[in-house]
Amino acid sequence: MKLLMIADLYDLADVHESCNNLLKDMKLKTMSETVHLEELDLKNVRHFLEQRIERLETFLDTLYPQFMGLVGCLLWLLQEAKKHVSWCPFHVSNGKLHSSFEVDEFMTTCSHCGDMLKSAVQKTYATWFPREYCYGGKYHFDGSLLSVIKDFRKLKHG
Repeated sequence: MKLLMIADLYDLADVHESCNNLLKDMKLKTMSETVHLEELDLKNVRHFLEQRIERLETFLDTLYPQFMGLVGCLLWLLQEAKKHVSWCPFHVSNGKLHSSFEVDEFMTTCSHCGDMLKSAVQKTYATWFPREYCYGGKYHFDGSLLSVIKDFRKLKHG
């Protein structure tokens, strides 16, 4: 915090930018412990939190299409593997999502798509292994996939 104030005082834009970049990648708890948010005035607290929010929103904009693409790829792979998934008759053909629809919109509003995702999870979720052995360690998807997509969509679209 002191370094940021000195950078402002002496008009050191590069130093100021480096401080902001460091802070916006910190978790809120770490940032609070580092700059002591509770001791700052409202203007400075707002500045730090805006930096963090902008960083997270930019990341969501980048991550969201990748995530939805992986969901689409999963569905296609299940179809190719001849897994008996309850396919949505309105939005999926041969395991491929219809491109004329917004994937996230129909997946979160169509009950058939919800059933399809639940079915996909049931066909792939390894219940006989502990979670840490599934899908590359601590990473997994399970029955909460549909609610994750709904929350992700809310965050992405505001």
